[in-house]
Amino acid sequence: MMRQGGRSDEEIVMFLKVFPCSKNFNHDFAACFDTHPGDKARRRCLLQHSYSSKMCPEMKHTGSCSRGDDCHMTHSLYEYWLHPQRYRTKMCKDAKGCSRPFW
Repeated sequence: MMRQGGRSDEEIVMFLKVFPCSKNFNHDFAACFDTHPGDKARRRCLLQHSYSSKMCPEMKHTGSCSRGDDCHMTHSLYEYWLHPQRYRTKMCKDAKGCSRPFW
């Protein structure tokens, strides 16, 4: 299924907020498909880092993980909800009133 910006569900799950943005002009970072310096939405690429859909307890309790990108668990809400095992498995709590961008 194609989404906003012509992205498929597979592209969203695998690449949303994974690679650094190459745009050389001011734009809305929150609406950009790619990641930016200091972006909390940054995700690890599932093709390079095999992590589960379970939240890392160390990251959850302390905000950091000693294993870093080598950790086998999810580190952020973006990694959690955009993991193939979780993506599009629950309806948004705001339902039709949701104002979040839909990729």
